[in-house]
Amino acid sequence: MAQDENTLVSLLIGRRTPRVSEMEREAFVPPFLAAKYARESAAREAAELPHLSAPLTAALLRASFEDEEEDVRAAARHALIIHGGTLGDAMHLVLTMDPNPEVRHSAFDEALEVGDDARRASLVRQAVESLIGDDEESVRARARAFADASEWSE
Repeated sequence: MAQDENTLVSLLIGRRTPRVSEMEREAFVPPFLAAKYARESAAREAAELPHLSAPLTAALLRASFEDEEEDVRAAARHALIIHGGTLGDAMHLVLTMDPNPEVRHSAFDEALEVGDDARRASLVRQAVESLIGDDEESVRARARAFADASEWSE
């Protein structure tokens, strides 16, 4: 695992690193937000990497469920979804099961950000199938709109 990945893992699991100290010292963000911002930016940086190591994947998975900040959880989920594979597909499906309707809505947005056309279509189809019967009207309507725009059916 590269040194940069070690730093990202450390940030994601909440360890104090020189990067957090530097943010606080330079007043880049208020001191009480430095650790949260560092965790969120680490997840966003992970999404940009060409591949994820096992330790970085584990740290992202942990952050996607355990972090106290929704912005950090969302950034970690995004990195896992973007990188794909079975874990990414499962993480995407987790969005459709969230109690928060805004998170369920985001399943479509996350799918649309995937670069590979076939995988993007598969994730959109997965979201439609999971959310077309949603309890929340706005989520159900969005799922129906995607279904109507394609040849998928209930």
